[in-house]
Amino acid sequence: MDNFFIHFVLCNITIGLFVLILLCMKRIFKHCLTPRMQFNLWIPFTISLLVPFLPVSFSTLSTKMQDLFHPLAHFSHAVHTTNTSEYTSSSTNQIYDYAISMRTQFPVYISTIFCVIWGIGMFVMLFSFVRSLVLLHHMRRTANLMQDKRIHAIYMTCLSELQLRKSIPLYSSSIIDTPVSTGILRPAIFLPLHRISNFEEQEIRYILLHELMHCYYKDAIFNYCMNIIRILYWFHPLIWLITKEFYTERELACDTSVLRLLGANEQISYGVTLLHFVDKQTNTPLSLLNNLSENAKQMKRRILNIKQHQPLTIQKKLRSILSFLLSLLVILCGTPWLSVHASDSLHYQWDTKSVSITSLDLSDQYQSYSGSFVLYDIAGDTWSIYNLDQAVTRIAPNSTYKPYCALFGLDQQIITIDNSKLEWNHESYPFSNWEADQTLSSAMKYSVNWYFDTILSSLSTEMQSNYLRLLQYGNQSPKDTSSIFGMETSLKISPVEQVLLLTRLYKNELPFSTDQMNAVKNSLYITSSTHGKLYGKTGTGRIDEKDTNGWFIGYVISDTNTYIFATNIQASDYANGKTASTLTLAILSMLHLWDES
Repeated sequence: MDNFFIHFVLCNITIGLFVLILLCMKRIFKHCLTPRMQFNLWIPFTISLLVPFLPVSFSTLSTKMQDLFHPLAHFSHAVHTTNTSEYTSSSTNQIYDYAISMRTQFPVYISTIFCVIWGIGMFVMLFSFVRSLVLLHHMRRTANLMQDKRIHAIYMTCLSELQLRKSIPLYSSSIIDTPVSTGILRPAIFLPLHRISNFEEQEIRYILLHELMHCYYKDAIFNYCMNIIRILYWFHPLIWLITKEFYTERELACDTSVLRLLGANEQISYGVTLLHFVDKQTNTPLSLLNNLSENAKQMKRRILNIKQHQPLTIQKKLRSILSFLLSLLVILCGTPWLSVHASDSLHYQWDTKSVSITSLDLSDQYQSYSGSFVLYDIAGDTWSIYNLDQAVTRIAPNSTYKPYCALFGLDQQIITIDNSKLEWNHESYPFSNWEADQTLSSAMKYSVNWYFDTILSSLSTEMQSNYLRLLQYGNQSPKDTSSIFGMETSLKISPVEQVLLLTRLYKNELPFSTDQMNAVKNSLYITSSTHGKLYGKTGTGRIDEKDTNGWFIGYVISDTNTYIFATNIQASDYANGKTASTLTLAILSMLHLWDES
């Protein structure tokens, strides 16, 4: 909830900047873009505002698109497993998991209140939207097909002028004050019944051409999109501003399209026809209709547009297209930044085309926990994964960051291979195992925070950032580098990346000396069995005294192969490293990769 709140706020700040940039670009290219191109810019922008609410991330979408176009890129099948929830292991008795609770950055009730207010606002807006749909349905149900032969003949002429082959019905309605068009799959045009007799033939032609232009350009689709945007972003003042611009520029674009069909001597007559409908808007809470009318301020812009209308030359057309493409490029480049889920920092961009992945079904094992399990077979160069989406989602590493912290300390001679001992400062700690002098092996075994904090506090932020870049560790974003606690607030890594890093560590492929890497690997040793040796490190994210994130990463070395694994579990409570290690050993046993004998 807190992460969603933070990212949502940041997203809306970005949207505000995005809107201002777009408005500035529209102003810069005001004399280059045609009214139609001005309006067309709202289309990709409106769609981009829906990106934060897409159910999949850009990385997940990319993976699915790769699978679609490269169906044979990797072989994947589901392995259904039996329930191992009753599994017990003596090895887990040798795995220690210590964690200290962190406080949330702000009280939980703040994000809860935010969500409630946002939900109430959306409900009110949704109610208005549904009311508009009801009114629209009532208008369709009570309207009559146009019976006036004079108007019908003009209408057929207009259809011919626009070369529209699809039949668009023309109705008269007693509940509207201005001509409107609506409908996506079944577009239709409605004229106010009580005003038909007041229309001259020329006015009727102008009105019908205008409404047919809305149908021709499918403006109803974007009306619905804009209404969805208003529901989701009801609280954002800039969204209300661009909504007004959207509807005004929609009418300007249609006016211009109509003027290109008319002669130069008809421009004034067309403008006079519009003036007849000032402040005669159809009463709908949200605009699902393409209204001919507008308020006086917006109508003034339309009249000025008509007055300044000039024939479209090839030069102006090319200039308009180039300006549109440049503006479109800005929108497309900015779209990923709008997503709550789409940022590269939140997901590992894994190229699954070049790897062999087997999908595991571990839903019975995970039960109420969310998360993922990743296993890499070094000899077979194959992957077995439960929940691929979560496997590439970056989350706080918690204490699983400590092996790499140890490498930094060894590299900087803060500790050495021959003497890794650090003295306890005699401060009181919540765990008795922490209240003693520590070596690298004991500090890793008991996950002693102060030991690794001593290493981190001796390293500058720039130095740690360089190490993270060398390792390509997750999002490489250390903000508070003075402690393990501080790193947890910003540093994120996915289970897949955990396995990739551990594989490089196991193969001595990290940018450290072989002796340094061997020292860290030795500190990760847990136990042995007939299946081989087990190495690993737990991690627990404890927030407000609740265990919300549990890790167990490591590897099993047998006589013939090595298997690298990363397990992550998440829940509102009871998701810790100890539980993750128990779950991992159960899965490994089920896969016949580990037992206690």
